[in-house]
Amino acid sequence: EQATREAVAQARVDAFAGELTALLGAEEVAGAERRIADLVASPEIRSTEAAAGLWLRWAGLLAAQERPSAPAWAHAYARTRDAEVRREALLGLARSFHGQHDSTGLAHALALISAEAPELADTPEVQAMRFKIAAHHRDLAEAQRLAAGAGPEALAVAPVLAALSHGRPHPAPADPAAA
Repeated sequence: EQATREAVAQARVDAFAGELTALLGAEEVAGAERRIADLVASPEIRSTEAAAGLWLRWAGLLAAQERPSAPAWAHAYARTRDAEVRREALLGLARSFHGQHDSTGLAHALALISAEAPELADTPEVQAMRFKIAAHHRDLAEAQRLAAGAGPEALAVAPVLAALSHGRPHPAPADPAAA
């Protein structure tokens, strides 16, 4: 019965999915997301892998146009039981936060990757994102440790981080008005 339910759900999702590119091209992002949410909430699609797949497809379309896509990746991640889809959604989520320069969201996505998909944590792409988070949070020792696996940009910055790590904070100048 579950296989039949999945097949019916997939057929409905496939019939709708063709509209996604047109909706995106017409700048109907919010409208498309409302329609996706309504469709995946319907009884015949709710709690199926087809629902996760539709969010995954939408996230991919948004990401391909360099649009914010974190909510769509999060929906895909939350709705699937498939380990490969979860990994793809987590990477997409991290990429989206990275592209939007959202260091808090990126840090959370990277923590999820480390916990749920540790095999991805040491990939050059994830290492580069972890490097940027460490540098952003001024964890210079961690940034230096990650630099070697984080690509040429990180390697180029590593000597600067090494120099900064030997510095110490200076007291703020005295306020002349307070004297």
